[in-house]
Amino acid sequence: MDVLLCHPNSPFRECLDQCDRYNRHAPKDPILITGETGTGKEMIAWHIHFNGPRRTGPIFQINCAAVCDTLFESELFGHEKGAFTNATERHTGLYESAHTGTLFLDEIGDLPAHLQSKLNRALDGYGFYRLGGSELIQPDVRIICATNRNLLELVGQGRFNNDFYARIAVLAIAIPPLRDRPDDIRVIALGLAQQRGCAIDDEAIGFLLKHPWPRNIRQLREIIINSSIRALDQDGIIRLADVEQASRTVPACRQSDIEAGQRPQVGRSLADIEKGHIQSVYQECNHNKERAARILRISVSCLRDKLKKYHIPDPTESVG
Repeated sequence: MDVLLCHPNSPFRECLDQCDRYNRHAPKDPILITGETGTGKEMIAWHIHFNGPRRTGPIFQINCAAVCDTLFESELFGHEKGAFTNATERHTGLYESAHTGTLFLDEIGDLPAHLQSKLNRALDGYGFYRLGGSELIQPDVRIICATNRNLLELVGQGRFNNDFYARIAVLAIAIPPLRDRPDDIRVIALGLAQQRGCAIDDEAIGFLLKHPWPRNIRQLREIIINSSIRALDQDGIIRLADVEQASRTVPACRQSDIEAGQRPQVGRSLADIEKGHIQSVYQECNHNKERAARILRISVSCLRDKLKKYHIPDPTESVG
């Protein structure tokens, strides 16, 4: 769990202490984890589960941005045989499957509105029904949610249920960005380098301490991995030149990319823009559907449907 490496006096240490307090005094209540992309929200969720009283129970995770709306309710709450076309047998949803354990809802800001209300009722103890079912399901599940979005802004815009927000945000953990944790940069870099069988010199550490880290720990990890490959070809010491080269190689969020993506594409239909974007991402991922779906924040089945809808060439589906 690389993300849990931290300096003893780091503000991240307070996040871990919060996890422990919540586990001791509120082991059943929902927890909301907030923070920028790459700060380690997923690893915090797993830390809560495996260091709390529910560690012997299951933990299930679902990315609310990666499942089509039409499939989400079935995925979360399950369905009965015959509930809809192609429902040939009963399906147990993730909420029910997580009984005695934890359900981690990542990207909670993208949870469809009607499911926010249904989940809120379940959290209030009213249970839920599988799609097409009449049996009341009331599993013992702890909900952990995570987001990099400002949910209060979404509430103000009418895009997020206020009652649901109030229910999940009573216990909250806000993970600070890596740029606000300079002591952690050193600890994490040294720990990651050691895991790769490398050392790292002071000049390289100095460079890392000055980096803005727009993608936080995720980006730091990628740079150390990239640097270690060069170092292992030499004497196993990551030097300034290695991290400088890696920082140019590892993708980062660039303002020019953001601005380019915001320019209006006058004269093109929404369908044309979507087709072009999906085709570009799919090709960039070398036709790896799982990877492309993660980038597009849709499910693999949705990606397949869109490839067919827009007649995008798919060499993995070709008949030969």
